[in-house]
Amino acid sequence: MATETLLPNADTVQIWNIYGEATAWEATVSDDDDTSYIHKASNIPIQNLMHHDNTGLSGGISINSVTVRAKCKVITGPGYVQIGLYINRHTYQSGQLSLTTSYTWKEYEFLNNPDTGNPWQVSELDALVSSIYNHDNLKEHRCTRMEIVVDYDAVADTETGMLDPYLAYKMRGGLQDNA
Repeated sequence: MATETLLPNADTVQIWNIYGEATAWEATVSDDDDTSYIHKASNIPIQNLMHHDNTGLSGGISINSVTVRAKCKVITGPGYVQIGLYINRHTYQSGQLSLTTSYTWKEYEFLNNPDTGNPWQVSELDALVSSIYNHDNLKEHRCTRMEIVVDYDAVADTETGMLDPYLAYKMRGGLQDNA
């Protein structure tokens, strides 16, 4: 079992305020607590969306899960957020996740693609969009890090039995060493 972490790389819908960086995605790439973060206080739930890096994975793997993770806190507790994925103009999100006045990691796991109900495919991992909602009347919520973690198993090459697709390709004669 292995994992790959996909970090934000662009703002999709930036409604939360930004502190310490020029963009929301830059403020949530680092894990630096109150140095840079996105924040929002509102009397209605407000969603913020961010694009994430494309995966470097290719065929020949089995995806176990996709987990959205956020490191958040509320200024005057207790508080709540919801996190999830935004796919094909639909938001698929957790229930209310409780926050305290200290930064803590919150996560929500998707075993299948929530848009199709089917197991994840590698092609569906590129351009994933994370979602975060604040959920308390006029309480300031802060998020210093957002990430999507892909948990996967490599599948052995049927011809060589190797897990590494590059080495399997090379063993089948696809690549030649220059000697």
